[in-house]
Order: sequence, then structure tokens, then C-alpha cells
Amino acid sequence: MLTTAPHLRTLRPSPTTAEFTVSTQLIHLNPQRTILNIVLWTIRLATLLSCFLLLHAKYEELSPPPPLPPPPSPPPYSSLHASSSLHQHHTHFHNHNHNQYQYQHHQHPPAPPPLRPAVPQVLQVLLAAAAAAAASSSPAGQFFARLALPTPACVLLPACLGASYLALLRFHQAEKLLVLRGLGIQTWSAGRTVVGGGSNTRFIPTAKVRDVLVNEAFLGNEIRFYLIVVVEGEDDVVVVFPGILPHRDIVLEVWNGVRGCLWEGGKNPRWAGKFTG
Repeated sequence: MLTTAPHLRTLRPSPTTAEFTVSTQLIHLNPQRTILNIVLWTIRLATLLSCFLLLHAKYEELSPPPPLPPPPSPPPYSSLHASSSLHQHHTHFHNHNHNQYQYQHHQHPPAPPPLRPAVPQVLQVLLAAAAAAAASSSPAGQFFARLALPTPACVLLPACLGASYLALLRFHQAEKLLVLRGLGIQTWSAGRTVVGGGSNTRFIPTAKVRDVLVNEAFLGNEIRFYLIVVVEGEDDVVVVFPGILPHRDIVLEVWNGVRGCLWEGGKNPRWAGKFTG
């Protein structure tokens, strides 16, 4: 329901460059697939948000409360007498300074304060604080706080991490083969999650590519064809599209495209003239 049979998508921006992508992702653009994707991503986001609220509520529960500020101390007795005796002189001095400041301000207005370069960092801190406050004061945050209260942290943390990993899992598979004449071949396999973690990439220079062949092997009770790259100096061959193993028609189409893109006329110069009579 969430995947389909392996299909091939080929991009050829030039005769010497080609990209072959084999995927099991649904490609039919219909309302059912659109609704399914919306429901799937809604479940992903709801799971991630729930895990975040649970962990935030547990963090707020385990965090110690901030210390209270000390009460202000009363001024000493001598300072009260000193302030009352100097009150009249201070008033006269303040009026004089105020008039002088108004004159200087009128003649030479103060320069505007310089802009602080750390405004983005301040905004990020404010947004993070606002999100945390909203998570704590919202009805959803209070609901998850009641759920996280009786659950130990040693149980809640692995459960939230596992649920987040399951929410980010990729249901379909995707593998690519990029061919650049004069440079080499690059294989790529998508990771297990939608954020791209765990992807596998390998580049083989053209000088080390001995040949590109189609091999066959038994898989259960059937014969499967797969594409291999023979690398010079290595005992093991490189299997192309190892996670999907597409059917024979796709393998042959990619094989012809790789040879035609990698070598002029699709003939490997290593073997040219070696099998002629």
C-alpha cells in the first residue's frame, strides 16, 4: 500500500552523463496517494510532537526550581540622616544639571546606540523560550505533563527515542547510479530514515572500472539478475542496487545505458581486439 514494484527513472543531461534511479516509492499522482501522504506525515509530526512534550514535561519535573532572590536590606541609620541633610543641596544641584543637560541635548543631540550584532542569537533564544513556555502552559503540554509524571525517566526516554525513530522511518527504498565519462561511477543507497541518516555512497574512478556485467544468481526458488561492477585490485565485485535487486528488464536497460555512457560506442577499451580471430 505504501510502496510499489521497483521502477526506473533515468536522467541524461548529456551523452556522457547519466543518472539511474531505482525506487519502490509510489509514483502515481492520484487523490488517494495525496491523502495517504498527508495522513502519514500527520502521524509522523504528531508522534514527534508528543515525544517532545513528554520529554519537556519530564525535564521540567526533574529540574530544580530557581533560587529566590534575597530580600533587600534596610538602609543604615546614619545614611538616613545624611540623606536628609543633603536633600536641599542635592535638589539645587539636580536642577542645575538638568538645565545644563537640556541645553547640551538641544545643541548636540546624542548619537543613536549601535546595533548589536547578536540579534539573531537573541531571537533564537527568545523563540526557544517562547516554545518552551507554550509547551508548558498549553492544554496539550499540561496533558502530557500529567502523563509523564508517573512514568520514570529511565522508561520514558527510551520509549520516546524509539517512537521518534519509528516515526522517521522510510517505507520505500531508493538507490541511484551516477555515471560520468572520464571520472567514474558513483553508487548511492538511501538511508532508513526520511532525514537521510544511514545513506551509503561509493565512488569508483574510471581507471579502476574493469567492466560492468550482468550476473545471475538463485534467490530462493527463482533466478535473479543483478548488475555488478568489477573493480581493479579488489577481489569482491560491487553490486549495483543491492537493496532492491530490480527485475531483468531494468537491469538490462541500466547495463546498456552505463556502457554507452562510460565508454565510446559502449565498448570497453580494455577488451577491444582481444577476442577477434
